[in-house]
Amino acid sequence: MSYKVNLRDVEFNLFEYLNIQRLQQHEKFANFSEEDYRAILSEALKFSLKEIAPLNKAADQGCR
Repeated sequence: MSYKVNLRDVEFNLFEYLNIQRLQQHEKFANFSEEDYRAILSEALKFSLKEIAPLNKAADQGCR
């Protein structure tokens, strides 16, 4: 059984609880919008599911 990410929970924590959009007040993050953060999350999820998740099976089998 593999871990299933609830993207809505992640977005809730970042945008509603932590108010990550407040980072825009700082010069380094002024050019980032909420859409940018959501796009980054979406691509990170795709990468994790495609590239990282398959590694779990081999790691769960242990050393030989």
